[in-house]
Amino acid sequence: MPKQPSAPPSTALGVWLTGWLADHPEITHAALATDIGVSKGLISQWATGAVKTLEPPNLSGLARATDVELSFLEGLVYGSKAPARESMAAAIAAAVAEEMRPLLARVDRLIELLELDRGAR
Repeated sequence: MPKQPSAPPSTALGVWLTGWLADHPEITHAALATDIGVSKGLISQWATGAVKTLEPPNLSGLARATDVELSFLEGLVYGSKAPARESMAAAIAAAVAEEMRPLLARVDRLIELLELDRGAR
């Protein structure tokens, strides 16, 4: 039975990844998967477009393994909706500050008490 031609990739990432793998015939799906820490099947799903998004660690791993800029891959996956790193960093900083607020208030109170104790001596 003749082999069925594979369907063309259905995502920008799939088109790019298929081309990248064709340009690097020495790198198999299995080798790329091992380098990133995912399954060979997931690499195939990315290439065909069956999986349309990547978890951030996988996206970073793919950028590292293929020696391309992370922002390039983010553009392929997210398009113009790619999260801006600056706004993500600001959101994380605000969330950490909010979580730390009660702890910092307690530290401030402890310092006040220590200073009062020193003044009483």
